Amino acid sequence: MLKSLIKVGKNIIGILCFGLIISFILFRLMQPASPFHLFGIQSFTVFSNSMEPTFQTGDIVIIRDTDPDNIQVGDVVTFRQSENKYITHRVNKISQYQGDMSFTTKGDANNTTDEEQVPTSSIMGKKLFHIPYIGYVATFISSKTGAFLFIFMPLLIYGWITVFQYTANKPSKIKGRNYS
Repeated sequence: MLKSLIKVGKNIIGILCFGLIISFILFRLMQPASPFHLFGIQSFTVFSNSMEPTFQTGDIVIIRDTDPDNIQVGDVVTFRQSENKYITHRVNKISQYQGDMSFTTKGDANNTTDEEQVPTSSIMGKKLFHIPYIGYVATFISSKTGAFLFIFMPLLIYGWITVFQYTANKPSKIKGRNYS
């Protein structure tokens, strides 16, 4: 009795985890340009060399939601430049712009500061840490080909194995005889 309850519990947990994974995959495929956001933490892939040597192309930068009042000169922030374009640069100067606080930013590898002031409404967050080169993998996996190869194929194989194990462990009954 206890074994069957544990088995049912494992199956329910497996189904819930499978459902969460599928939901996440579908969300990422339907909205690939929107950043992943969980508990105030977001990840962004570096696509240029403007922050070298701090970040390399292909790194992932993990940021945390931050109150703009807590941002200081020298902090690395990610901000929204346009609908689907995010930039991660270092704060070079804090000033007032059109009655609100704004930031002058600059890429570590750039010779000059960015042309436009960054208003507080565009700030996505402050750098928490970064992971080298993982951005290449994440970008590929979020593509349709990558999702198929790294996510759907393993799930399909897992499903086949599960069905095979279930049918292999189920006793066969032909004409009332048990051949297991």
